[in-house]
Amino acid sequence: MCEKQFNRQVDKRLSLILNKFLDESNKSNVSNVESISYVFYNEFIIESFNVPQQKRYSISQLSEILRESEVDNIAYLITRYMDGLYLLAQLHKEDHFFYP
Repeated sequence: MCEKQFNRQVDKRLSLILNKFLDESNKSNVSNVESISYVFYNEFIIESFNVPQQKRYSISQLSEILRESEVDNIAYLITRYMDGLYLLAQLHKEDHFFYP
């Protein structure tokens, strides 16, 4: 569904995890660390880091999908996505050439 709307050929795992998050995000507060939507979004960020750049959602792609899905706190979620990817890159000592 989501991966065909944009130029990048997004990994199907990421699309599935993002769709799980989107399904749950309407049921629970995405900023509550104990919510299942928070867990799915964390999984989405971690899995995004584990695929090549051309196989993950760009910031603009993710923003558009979140907007279309009418998810609350889009700015917060985009910031978490970028920060999460950069933190993982730093942890793996790949931050000097990392692009989300």
